Amino acid sequence: MKIKEIFQWKYLVSLLFSMILAFFITVDSKLVYSGNVFGLATENYIHPFKGEDVVIWLMLTIVCWCLCFCLAHLYQKYCKKLFIRSEQDAVFKPKKFFVCVSLIYLVAWLPYVISYLPGSVYSDTYSSFEQALSGIYYNHHPILYSYLLGIFLKTGMKIGGTLESGILTCTLVQTVIMILIMAYFSTWVYKKNVRFDYCVLMTAFIALFPLFPFYAVAVWKDTPFSLAVLLYVLYSVDIAKSDGQILKSFSGIIKYIVLTFFVCFLRNNGIYICLFSFVIVTLAYWRQFRSLWKFEVCAVLTLIITLIIQGPVYSALKLSTETVESLGITNQQIFAVFTSPEGEWSEEDEAFISKVWNIEEIPQKYTPALADTPKLYMDWFDMFYLDDHLDEYFKTWMRLGLKNPGIYVEAWLMETMSFWSLTHGGWEAYIQLGVWPNSMMEIEERDLFHEVFGWSFGGTVQPDDYIVPGSLFWMAMFSMIITVINAPRGKNFKLLVPLSGVIALWLTLMIATPIAVSLRYAYAFVLVLPLLPVLPGILDNN
Repeated sequence: MKIKEIFQWKYLVSLLFSMILAFFITVDSKLVYSGNVFGLATENYIHPFKGEDVVIWLMLTIVCWCLCFCLAHLYQKYCKKLFIRSEQDAVFKPKKFFVCVSLIYLVAWLPYVISYLPGSVYSDTYSSFEQALSGIYYNHHPILYSYLLGIFLKTGMKIGGTLESGILTCTLVQTVIMILIMAYFSTWVYKKNVRFDYCVLMTAFIALFPLFPFYAVAVWKDTPFSLAVLLYVLYSVDIAKSDGQILKSFSGIIKYIVLTFFVCFLRNNGIYICLFSFVIVTLAYWRQFRSLWKFEVCAVLTLIITLIIQGPVYSALKLSTETVESLGITNQQIFAVFTSPEGEWSEEDEAFISKVWNIEEIPQKYTPALADTPKLYMDWFDMFYLDDHLDEYFKTWMRLGLKNPGIYVEAWLMETMSFWSLTHGGWEAYIQLGVWPNSMMEIEERDLFHEVFGWSFGGTVQPDDYIVPGSLFWMAMFSMIITVINAPRGKNFKLLVPLSGVIALWLTLMIATPIAVSLRYAYAFVLVLPLLPVLPGILDNN
């Protein structure tokens, strides 16, 4: 390899990826997690770093970098042939394939529906129910989700006369929508000249892997949001495959705007996903700006309007979520400083923090893996003082960070644990089995499958072990790196576009997750899983 070649984009991006992955693997080996997000700092922590850890990190970086190029070479030489077919080898017409796959998913997922009647209701969903039934909305849980949920909830209640019938309607509508989107996904892959036997395997995986139907019958905001992110990713692949050409058409721009709308308004971090992805698309195709100016204008206007609605408009109408909801990790870092024996702070820092929390209580309550503690589980917390003194809060946070950088980094790593770790995860909000108990809304559950057949289908398909969200993310990144390495020179950066939405979702979780362990926040990583083996071939199949 010539010295000049080392500075090519594919070598730089793969090296950066290897350095980051090696860092997280090194940290992962030193992390101690009790298996309980409510565990205190004595139960969930990271062992101190030593000099040899730097050597381990450098060695892992080299290993990961070599692995990237080995996998890219193997894919180009062998795997691509296993996945990609010629256009003449199509077995079914796409419409027929879509119908067949939809019916397969319907039959395979129906036992889940009748095993968890009227649907699996998560604790947060009760807030959306209350908003829908009262007509009083606020954006703690996305207004669009609560509004759409209310339409089906009230329709079902009118038909059946009970809350259970309303929830069942929500469950059925969501299940049908997910079946159609996943069938579209399978058909989309089939139309990309992926071999029929892989499409059959993909269909079987989606039909039989429990994490798909469990989320179809789970009435929570994460399912529709993740489905929107999946469609956004598929369209991003189309953009990359067409080299940006589809963004020149009116229909292409409209599709982009519609997908952006749903991603932005189905979850509060959606706007940041779309902003990040838009920047990547703009940088990737900046040479085509003259021919893409209509898209650029429409996309910028869409994002600006979204920011205005979710910012000043929501604030003026008193629909915004509480400020403390966006301070999860910063609160955790402050708590870590006042908990650690090595923490340093000034009298000025202590004076401010003591007006928000009881400083003596912080070491007794700090939970490194759960950011809800500072806002929900403290005996004394003055949220109104915090809201009125945000400037002083951030000045204090910055001063503490300059004095305690190591503690801040450890607190951040602990609070985002399962999203970067390959091995540390948990059952918190992994799936929702049945109805979460709620004294205000008593919902009657039924296992119709057990009543008819005499055995519990739900008990049979419940997962015995969990998947760590971080492992799914790194699998996605390996797929992207293989694509970038095998790309012709000059197109490497453009191939960051397809998974820019996945990267952006991961970044938002790394910046503002409220809990260290939760698959539902990263469920989109599960949905894109069938795409990863064939993505490099799809983008290279011209």
